[in-house]
Amino acid sequence: MVAEMAEAGAAEHLDCLASKYAGQPVRFFGDAIPASFAETATPVLCRIRPAHVVALDATRPPRCPAPGRHPRSHRPVPGHQCATT
Repeated sequence: MVAEMAEAGAAEHLDCLASKYAGQPVRFFGDAIPASFAETATPVLCRIRPAHVVALDATRPPRCPAPGRHPRSHRPVPGHQCATT
């Protein structure tokens, strides 16, 4: 869901993102894309509110989503941990 839309700060945010991508200070309009786009494009900063968030633990191997109820075609990947209880 879009929580807020604002033009204020949008051009500066584009400059920041373009600089981060380029690895050096650049201006979005003029360095990343042609400067003429600034005449017709209006940058808008959209702040979104997520409807759903899923947090994953990337430090552990994946666990089986259905322990004890494996179909015959179940082929665990290396590092896969199936709980039997």
